[in-house]
Amino acid sequence: MKIVVVSDTHGNNGSILNIMKREPDAAMLLHCGDICADDSEITSRVSCPVHIVSGNMDFGSYFPNEKVIEVEGHRIFMCHGNRQYVKYGLQELIGAAKDVEADIALFGHTHVSVVDILPDMWIMNPGSPVYPRNAKRLGTYGIIDIQKEKVNCYLKEY
Repeated sequence: MKIVVVSDTHGNNGSILNIMKREPDAAMLLHCGDICADDSEITSRVSCPVHIVSGNMDFGSYFPNEKVIEVEGHRIFMCHGNRQYVKYGLQELIGAAKDVEADIALFGHTHVSVVDILPDMWIMNPGSPVYPRNAKRLGTYGIIDIQKEKVNCYLKEY
């Protein structure tokens, strides 16, 4: 199962739709906050389930601050990261993910893409496809590939 992960699109729904066109075999779309737009355009035009959490710029949104999704025996913890103070380290994020027994932790907020693996958990920030702050200043998004018990998380340039 292929899962597309995006974050920090800040009102640019076109970037999300373009990414989903590039990943036609995606079974799910996860957005880690700061969508800053009406999600109905995305949910009506994407043919797979969509899960979104609220970011610090999603004023008045109905999205939850955190979400746990179970996929093929794996628990995915989603948040934006501002409430976990990810700009100052990942300890709070890792603790929150462990509290819900997640083996994949997703966040955004920094616009800096990262994938890391701990002994018992994958950690991913997909960066931002439209406002990247990584070293190359290239837009990015993430892929989670779940094949039975094996998980692989990686980034793609946008």
